[in-house]
Amino acid sequence: ESNNKYYTTYLAFVSGKMLADLYAHHKTRLLEMNVRVFLSQRVKVNKGIRDTIRNEPGMFCAYNNGITVYADEIETIISKNGTLKISVVKDFQIVNGGQTTASLYHTRKSHKASLDNISVQMKIMVIHESSKPDEIEDSMRLSEILVPKIGKFSNTQNKVQMSDLNANDPPHPELHSISLKLPAPDPTGGTLESYWFYEKSRGSWDE
Repeated sequence: ESNNKYYTTYLAFVSGKMLADLYAHHKTRLLEMNVRVFLSQRVKVNKGIRDTIRNEPGMFCAYNNGITVYADEIETIISKNGTLKISVVKDFQIVNGGQTTASLYHTRKSHKASLDNISVQMKIMVIHESSKPDEIEDSMRLSEILVPKIGKFSNTQNKVQMSDLNANDPPHPELHSISLKLPAPDPTGGTLESYWFYEKSRGSWDE
């Protein structure tokens, strides 16, 4: 749990089965504040989510970024083992992670995949309406200002390209290692010693 003047953040884990059940009941009403609804399993990323659910369910939490949820209010309880648990969520809206949620539902429905061993990390943002700045119109809620920004910014970070994901695959580490050891010829024809720079990870030259 992390507190801020305008919001409180809770980090939690939710079962894949529960998320799929929520989607089965509420469908796209869960995603009304999301920038996208489901893009189908023909989309490359969603194919990857589907394949992880079917073939490596135990690795889902490691491979998936999880979901970001807006809530108007939540209630918590202390479990028998002393951990904090969320018991009630008012106005549960998935701001980021609609593809993950819908993929869980569709993969279970279409492929009869079991979700029993799937956990999803969840960030819940509870907006403090009482902290709304005076400059915001009385007719507007603070959540109407912050939630769209959360959705926008969490979906518009620097795009990861497939070449970025392959940066540590052979032969890139080997070529990078060679570039550090093998001197480059002096372009002037003299004896100036310099080295190659092999940029296996995009942006490393600038850094």
